[in-house]
Amino acid sequence: LVLLSMFYLFGVVLTQGVADYCSDQDHKCAALEFQEMKYRFGSLRGTILSLFAAMSGGVAWGDLYRMLEPLSIFYRWIFLVYVCVAMFAVVNVVTGVFVDVAVQSSNKDRDNVIKEELHKKQEFVAKISTVFHDIDADKDG
Repeated sequence: LVLLSMFYLFGVVLTQGVADYCSDQDHKCAALEFQEMKYRFGSLRGTILSLFAAMSGGVAWGDLYRMLEPLSIFYRWIFLVYVCVAMFAVVNVVTGVFVDVAVQSSNKDRDNVIKEELHKKQEFVAKISTVFHDIDADKDG
């Protein structure tokens, strides 16, 4: 839900930037070199998909940044902020998952060690009882 909100928020801003640029510079947006920018950022759906691709490695974020170069520096900074936030969010989530798995594994190992030691203790007590029982030939304790 947080990622979807982030995609939507940054997507709206970047889509609006491309729409504003194309409405002001209509003759430039019709040129072939701007078709990729319009394809990637010309609609909210396309922008959200591009943002997801940048975060997940489907498209290099540097390539998307270069597509935004005709826009104001504000939109390029917004995109860089998105990349930083997305990368740190993903890194934190992945790190959290690994730490959680390691802690759970450690707890299971600790429980297994305790069970193993208790089992060894019970075996030792049983062997010692047998030895004392065998030594007590006259059964007087």
